[in-house]
Amino acid sequence: TSSGPTSAGAEAVAEGDSSSGTVPRGVRPRPRLKATVTIDGRALCETPCEKALQLGRYTISMTKIGYVQKQRNHQILGDDTVEMILVKDEGGLMIDSAPPGHAVYINGKSQIGGVTWSATPTAKIPLLPDTYRITVGDARCAEPHEMQVSVDRGKPRTYRLEPAERKTGAIIEVTDKNGDHVKAEVYRKKDQVGETFEHLILPLCTDSVTLVSGGHRQTVPLPNLKSQETSTYRVKWTGTPVFGAR
Repeated sequence: TSSGPTSAGAEAVAEGDSSSGTVPRGVRPRPRLKATVTIDGRALCETPCEKALQLGRYTISMTKIGYVQKQRNHQILGDDTVEMILVKDEGGLMIDSAPPGHAVYINGKSQIGGVTWSATPTAKIPLLPDTYRITVGDARCAEPHEMQVSVDRGKPRTYRLEPAERKTGAIIEVTDKNGDHVKAEVYRKKDQVGETFEHLILPLCTDSVTLVSGGHRQTVPLPNLKSQETSTYRVKWTGTPVFGAR
């Protein structure tokens, strides 16, 4: 039997970014939320709040727009505090690729509901729980890789896609001021891809290569590389000394 009213305090706490629900050292605690408290179907107050209740069992729920409603059957035996952790009503995707730097499309779009993202690797992309089609790769530069993924509430996931780079051929012919051939190593970024006067296989979206010969180097732009066609570039050698070369 009831011995009279008692007080129950209710408050809600927002879920942190950690999927385990723990708060790492140095990370501030979860912030307090203003959530609507409903007791036995009646909205009574907004957290943090206190209400006088008769002793007994109640169905208590807390709701906030953008968060998953939490509900609990709770026995009030005396002064009590009901605390709930509300989880954001969204999941998260992080998209990576090999190599990095590819465009990302979700359901064929470069933004959803005002949410935008970078090329790979992306930061966490907040999305509502659902199934999505991810496409990674610029159609001109690569054969896009497509995957269907599920976004679960409160469970960020990373997916790594591997679009196949489109390749093409190029020949770089280099001569000095006397018209003599200059034999040089050819580098794309930090990788050697061959030598001058050889048939080189390069990613279609290569914008330039670096030639290195006799302690000198020269950057050569490669405009208008064409798919399935070898392009020939004739270049005059104007190499500058490589820093630290002897």
